[in-house]
Amino acid sequence: MSYKVELIATDLDWQIQRLKLEPKIANSHLYPAMNRVVRAARTAIGSFMTFKNQSGRTRATFGSKVSGQGVNITGRVGWFGKDMPWSVNVLEYGARPHAIGYVPTLKVRIDSHPGIPPMKFVERGYQLVAPQVEEEMQRAADEITRDLAVR
Repeated sequence: MSYKVELIATDLDWQIQRLKLEPKIANSHLYPAMNRVVRAARTAIGSFMTFKNQSGRTRATFGSKVSGQGVNITGRVGWFGKDMPWSVNVLEYGARPHAIGYVPTLKVRIDSHPGIPPMKFVERGYQLVAPQVEEEMQRAADEITRDLAVR
């Protein structure tokens, strides 16, 4: 999941160039706003993770981070790199009934798996927090525009 901030103004090119030269202006407004929305998204998505997970890996590797500077600040919520458990996509999007065969780790043969319905925990969490994201990012963009106008 990612958020994009758009600054709309008649002198947008000048503002972007200014922010590239002085990233502290964007950092002072976007970093706090991005941290708030990323934490809110992590909490909202986590509240929909009601499934049982024996290893706890899905919950343990779920996280968020904000990185970058100036006009290139990025907020991420989810599983990053090699830490993503294989089960996340199956739980989010579901699985159709399918044949499995022999499962070595369980030492059993399963001829057909009934499938599972999609849980959509990431999608539902994002929908819950989307209005707050829009509000926070708009406020940060307004504050940046105001700071640039004063300078």
